[in-house]
Amino acid sequence: MPASKSDLLELLRSAAFFLCCFSVTFLLAQKPKLVLPVGHTSIVGSVVYSPDGKYILTASWDNTAKVWQAGDGKLLYEIKGHTGSVTSATFSPDGRYILTSSKDNSAKIWDARNGQLLHDLPGHSDWVNSASFSCDGKYIVTSSWDSTAKIWNASDGNVLVVLKGHRAKINTALFSRDGNYIVTGSSDSTAKIWKVADGKMLVDLKGHAGGVNSAIFSNDEKYVLTGSSDNTARVWRVSDGKLFVDLKGHAAGINTAIFS
Repeated sequence: MPASKSDLLELLRSAAFFLCCFSVTFLLAQKPKLVLPVGHTSIVGSVVYSPDGKYILTASWDNTAKVWQAGDGKLLYEIKGHTGSVTSATFSPDGRYILTSSKDNSAKIWDARNGQLLHDLPGHSDWVNSASFSCDGKYIVTSSWDSTAKIWNASDGNVLVVLKGHRAKINTALFSRDGNYIVTGSSDSTAKIWKVADGKMLVDLKGHAGGVNSAIFSNDEKYVLTGSSDNTARVWRVSDGKLFVDLKGHAAGINTAIFS
């Protein structure tokens, strides 16, 4: 004979009472355990994978970067040496080195196997916002609040070229895929394209009504995409610096914009 509705309700009440009693008894039987946080102690501003996908690199305002195993999240080692917030951290294209930038006005190159410092890149007179490798790993570009970007030799940490022309802090600087050009984005509301060999400015991308926070070349190097505090992103032609597409729709500033 099938159970009545009242019988089913009574069965559910009994089951709920049992689970409640079991949960309270189980929790009371546990010994208290102090769990200390393992990780950063301030804002994490940058997270990237290693080229082989086995490791994760984080950069934090606690003045450190950390390397973690991607598979289980285990902390492998901590990178210490900066005396200011670490603003960016990235692996070299071959995964052998780590590059960091910091509010201590420097960038640093580290051994990715153990986090040992290899080269210190001093020279900027204000915060270094970003640091990145060229695709062949031979060169490094840094961007700074001192309104300059610098190109460095990755093998010895010597500065090769200083890029001057922006009228406010430079928020980002990246190489083109072929390594021949660099695009910078600045709080002066412009992005600029430079020739790596001699540091000559080739194209001035004007039109944003707010600082340019992000600038990147397309894979075919025919276009540059910028993201701005004016709530828009824009696509520009590299050949003549003309605006190609204006992307509107955000209700606040754009921090990052990338091509697929």
